[in-house]
Amino acid sequence: MFKCKCKCNDLSWGFLYAACTVAYVGLVSLLMSRGEELFGNGNEGGYLTFVAVLLLLVLSVATVGSLLFGKPVYLLLKKDWSQAVKQLAYNLGWLLILTVIVFLFLL
Repeated sequence: MFKCKCKCNDLSWGFLYAACTVAYVGLVSLLMSRGEELFGNGNEGGYLTFVAVLLLLVLSVATVGSLLFGKPVYLLLKKDWSQAVKQLAYNLGWLLILTVIVFLFLL
């Protein structure tokens, strides 16, 4: 398996996973907000428009799921229960902090 040579701790990895999640959500939001400019108003596609949106949803769930839950599940499979819970807490904690920051920008 791939071994990282950097000396990042679990807290740093949690921030990285959460930041990548925020970046991915930002890119999908940008795509959705510019969708009419890029793809028209959606009436021409009909059925294919729904298929495309649902495929984007499935891709998004898989991407964000692997970012937030991939390492904790890997640690669970290695029977490292405490490390898995700690990594999940770091991932979700950083995501919560970054979400609050995004909402503060909206004020």
